[in-house]
Amino acid sequence: MSPDLVPSDQPAGANDYIVGYVWPDNKTVFPDFFRPETQDWWANEMTLFHEQVPFDAVWIDMNEPSNFGTDTEKPSNYPNELEPWSLKCPNNTYDSPPYPTKLIRVGSSNSKRISDHSLCMSAMQTDGIESFLLYDTHSLYGWS
Repeated sequence: MSPDLVPSDQPAGANDYIVGYVWPDNKTVFPDFFRPETQDWWANEMTLFHEQVPFDAVWIDMNEPSNFGTDTEKPSNYPNELEPWSLKCPNNTYDSPPYPTKLIRVGSSNSKRISDHSLCMSAMQTDGIESFLLYDTHSLYGWS
């Protein structure tokens, strides 16, 4: 992966997940669901959960990655007692394309970038053979 596409605020070695923020009292980890190891982990988690709660189906809410406060100082719901932080996407044509969507132009976007309310479009995912930009796979994230 090209270093200029990696968000600068990501921990060292974060090549199979992205750190962001949604609802908890701290940061959220978004795994790379294209990786076979992640798919195996997720299948195991579902098996363990089914052993505890014998469900017939699972509703996976927000199966497209939603992230709060992307490219802002901090998310609006981020705990005040924590140091301000948010996922910061690099400046590139994937996160800031020359043709912004209507939502970015006229909506409630704080950053005016296509990555607003989501993960960085320049994030890479891999199945171990090919690599894909989140820009190209956004609606497939977490698909099961």
